[in-house]
Amino acid sequence: MIGIINPFRANVCKLRKLLAIRLNARKSIVVADEFLPWLGLSFSSLQSILRRKGVNAIPLSSIRLSSPSGSIDLHTHEFCRNIAEYPALVELEDCSPDISQEYNELLDKWTKHLSNLVSNITSFFKEVDLCGVVIVHGFEPTNAALRASAILSSVPCLAIENTSRPDRVIWDNIASYACVDNLSRNYYFRYKNLVSSSTVLNYRDMFTSEFIRNKSEEHRSCRYNDCQSNELNQKNYVLFLGQVYTDAATINCLNDWSSPLELLEYVVDWCIARGVELVVKLHPKELCGRDTITDKNYDKLTCRKIADNPRLATKLDKCAYIDSENSLDTVSLIKSSAFVVTLTSQAGIEAAILGKAVVIGGRSTYSGLGFTYDAPSPWLLDAQLSQAWSNKNLDLSFEASRYAYIYFEIYCINKSEECLADLCVSSFLK
Repeated sequence: MIGIINPFRANVCKLRKLLAIRLNARKSIVVADEFLPWLGLSFSSLQSILRRKGVNAIPLSSIRLSSPSGSIDLHTHEFCRNIAEYPALVELEDCSPDISQEYNELLDKWTKHLSNLVSNITSFFKEVDLCGVVIVHGFEPTNAALRASAILSSVPCLAIENTSRPDRVIWDNIASYACVDNLSRNYYFRYKNLVSSSTVLNYRDMFTSEFIRNKSEEHRSCRYNDCQSNELNQKNYVLFLGQVYTDAATINCLNDWSSPLELLEYVVDWCIARGVELVVKLHPKELCGRDTITDKNYDKLTCRKIADNPRLATKLDKCAYIDSENSLDTVSLIKSSAFVVTLTSQAGIEAAILGKAVVIGGRSTYSGLGFTYDAPSPWLLDAQLSQAWSNKNLDLSFEASRYAYIYFEIYCINKSEECLADLCVSSFLK
């Protein structure tokens, strides 16, 4: 009899454990809800989907962040001072620290603000059993504070951000700086030998034939015309693709360059010395976009920086056409160029897929993978520009297409609340 009862009791215990798991309280995560619209996503939709998956999504906006902060230790203060550099520089309209009273005052202001946020968020974390947080961007102050609080509290953190594909979202759950320090390189090395040549070739054909449809709307100029196209097609020019001067990928990925304008001036000098035409395509977002810190219009920030540098402005007048009004289509400019230079722009991947040599100055997610010419320091640039010019007919589009396939089709997720919810579950509920 005892031999029959013991197995029965064991089965009852197993059943109770299963029921306990099923009836367990929902796992909770904090989501930077007010920033999801930046990506075209809805928090309410995400919250509903997560609820069905057994996850309670707490909106960050519901947490009281304006109350007086408690004491903060020296390590946390230093942490906050480091992440305060980004908002201080954006407000200063610069991309590298300058030892000045104005910069130091802004750094102190943002350090105090971030310390207050981190203190309050961390206090909230102590009251709730969390399995993760979801942030957007990673450098914006509120998201940066949420990220810092998660790291200091040993709570898993997932960062998401837009890509150059309007239907894809990039993510990272290690560094939690999705826009600059993400897992794309790891995914590339993981899958590069598992993707067939036919898949890569088919993807390259699809990318080049449907590129304009997939490209973000802001990069497709409606003012581009055939006259401009014919005029540029007659010139064997170098194309410089600019970025927003105070973008996170600019500020945090300069390598040894002091600014994008230092890189541009070196390119100008190289073009003047060789009698080569230069076309400078400035980022369309600087026309009507607003920064993420002060909500101030960029108001042609790079153009204003060029105007404040008479030496560079004079050089540009000698050899360059500057498209600061988004009057020329980026794709058409790439196709007509000899080769492309950029700091870290994702348009560099697109140029490489279109068969162009691409020179990268900054720390990019796709540099150093065999299909770019990398110049992380000024002293390396001349040789890399000359090599790109000599190899302008060398087609490296296969490797660039393989990277793009892994990046967009395997690593990135579709931009939808359902896919983001699935990513949250796989990241936090292990």
